[in-house]
Amino acid sequence: LVMPAWLSHLLALLPGLTIGTAIDAELDGQPTPDADGDDVNGIADEDGVDAPIEIIPGEQTVVTVSVTNETDEVATLAGWIDLNNNGTFDAGERVVVQVPANSGTADYTLTFPVGTPTADSFARFRLFPGVVADPQPLGVATGGEVEDYPVVFADRALEIEKESTQTADSRPGDVVTYTVTATNTGTAGYTALNPAVVFD
Repeated sequence: LVMPAWLSHLLALLPGLTIGTAIDAELDGQPTPDADGDDVNGIADEDGVDAPIEIIPGEQTVVTVSVTNETDEVATLAGWIDLNNNGTFDAGERVVVQVPANSGTADYTLTFPVGTPTADSFARFRLFPGVVADPQPLGVATGGEVEDYPVVFADRALEIEKESTQTADSRPGDVVTYTVTATNTGTAGYTALNPAVVFD
């Protein structure tokens, strides 16, 4: 799995408009298998997303991005996740939010649609000055910032084991105890919204 060279990004630093707190300028994308080429070359400035990004089949992916806008104009935050592992950021994989002028530092929640992942993937977040009607994941930008992150494929799978105290000598009226053990052999936990349910 290699981070494709999706981005040709020339960044003119615009004071007061950042994803996270750190920022540097690149003449071009720096693809690496872990989406950290920009961090290992220059400042480690991918700091707008704290929690690891996980994508789970059948569920929306929610990412919180920290953005600072201390400029006098609205900014546009756009995010993409390769939800189907086809190696591109498609239009249907994009989420866009507006960042108000002079709003300081705040967290913005991007909710991505349900995808069909089968493996680890990548995410990209771009912050543009002004209102951008159709933000793109690649191309030259004259201000703002871009950050790339690896996305971990996680799934849930139940392994069921059944045991009972019934023996060949058990008769009607005897007390028989059944024990059902469910083990999550996947990499994502079950939650109140997505509980593990066993029918027997």
